[in-house]
Amino acid sequence: MSRVEEEIARDFAARARRFCELCERPPAEPEHAARELIAALGGLVGAAAVLPELEPSAEPDPAREPQPSALPDFGEADHYRVAFDPYEDDDPVMGSLRDDLGDIYVDLRLGLAILERESEDAVADALFCWRFGFESHWGQHATGALRALYWIARSRS
Repeated sequence: MSRVEEEIARDFAARARRFCELCERPPAEPEHAARELIAALGGLVGAAAVLPELEPSAEPDPAREPQPSALPDFGEADHYRVAFDPYEDDDPVMGSLRDDLGDIYVDLRLGLAILERESEDAVADALFCWRFGFESHWGQHATGALRALYWIARSRS
C-alpha cells in the first residue's frame, strides 16, 4: 500500500464519516439538510471517481449495517423522477431520497467497518469496497439524489 493510497483512504473515510453523520443526526429542515447533503455527496462522488483500482484480500466482509433511522424527511419531495440511463429512451421511474441516502449510508458504512479492522489489508479492502460500490450501486443513488436535492434547495430558498 502506497502512502498516496493511504492518504486517499483517509480523505475518503473522512468524507464518508461526514455523510454518515448527516444521516445519523436528528433531521434538519429540508432546505438546510438538502444543502448539507449536496456538499457531502458532491465531495463523495468527486473523490470516488478517482479511487484507485485495487484487488480485495480474501478476508470476509463485515456484516452490512442497517439504514439509519434519522434520515432527513423531505415529505412530498422524497419521490422524484429519474432516468437510470440518460442515453436510453426508457421512461423515467420514481426515485426516493430516503432510499438513496439509506443505500449510500449502508455502502459507505461497510467500507468504514472494513477500515476499522486495522488489518494489513484493511485500507486496500476499504478502497476496493468504496470504488466497487460506487461503480455498481451507490454512485447511481448519489447522482440521482444530487439532482433532487439541488431542486429542493433551489426551489425552496
